Amino acid sequence: MFFTAPSGVGVNELHRRLIKINPNTYQGPISHTTRSQKMGGKNGREYHFVTKEVFAYMVLAICSCDSAYSGHNGHMYGTSLDSAQDVLDNGKICVIDLEPHVGVIYVYQNHTYVFIISLVANNPHFLSNRYIKRYFYEASRTMKAKYRQYFDCVIVTDDLQDSWMDLFTAIQHAQEEPQWIPASWFAPDHL
Repeated sequence: MFFTAPSGVGVNELHRRLIKINPNTYQGPISHTTRSQKMGGKNGREYHFVTKEVFAYMVLAICSCDSAYSGHNGHMYGTSLDSAQDVLDNGKICVIDLEPHVGVIYVYQNHTYVFIISLVANNPHFLSNRYIKRYFYEASRTMKAKYRQYFDCVIVTDDLQDSWMDLFTAIQHAQEEPQWIPASWFAPDHL
């Protein structure tokens, strides 16, 4: 299951709640990062710590990083398909936050069976700062217009409690109802 949203609309909180409420069912993969390991940190627990060269190789080789090639404080972060597969191999539903402009198309190009939930800010008035209101509202509108065909569900995050209920309902629906998957994903390559 993938969440895609512009920053600041509650995706991290909803992601954390989902995993916290049922850790036996939902789990996030361990991402890769080029930042240094902090004191008390353990490689493979919070992150897979890699060099910038290894990270660049993973991106170029497409053996790994599927979503957030985002830089933060000069460091790169990304989630590998192998890390997501590790979660699935443990019998859990993998929950990942995607960067809309990179991740959404990537997972579809790689024939990954996904359920993508888009979180959007529909009402700019729920945010306090005028600049932030306009930025998040416009980012949500742009994302929705550009990538809507990839979303299985769109949840408006104007109220966190309502968003949580909408998310829970969407997940139940996804687990109970058959999902559409392109037949070409199951057809032999030579056909």
